[in-house]
Amino acid sequence: MNYYLTSPGLPVPADDEAGLHVGQYSRGWRFLFRAHPELGLTTLAAWLELVRRPGSVVWAESRYEVCREELEADMTAARDRHDRPLRDRWPVSPATLGYHQDGLHVFCARPFH
Repeated sequence: MNYYLTSPGLPVPADDEAGLHVGQYSRGWRFLFRAHPELGLTTLAAWLELVRRPGSVVWAESRYEVCREELEADMTAARDRHDRPLRDRWPVSPATLGYHQDGLHVFCARPFH
């Protein structure tokens, strides 16, 4: 599932009508963050600060509102509901594809959905 966020004063790119793309969570894989370097959103801490900002609203790709706690749980999960470790979403050539890592968290600066 892709997550999006709207927040007062936050610019939203024209190609992300649902809000600013936060990233994607797929069963069995760690959360893949969408990095927005121009907004300083390149670390887990930066995203958590924005998600927790008063007035921020989280949206699922099918345009229903998602509670912040659900997003935060998906963003930080290391194990699935059966206590199996989640697989990394690290590409073959991270530097050339716009990927970087912040601890265990992988970020992609290129648009994806």
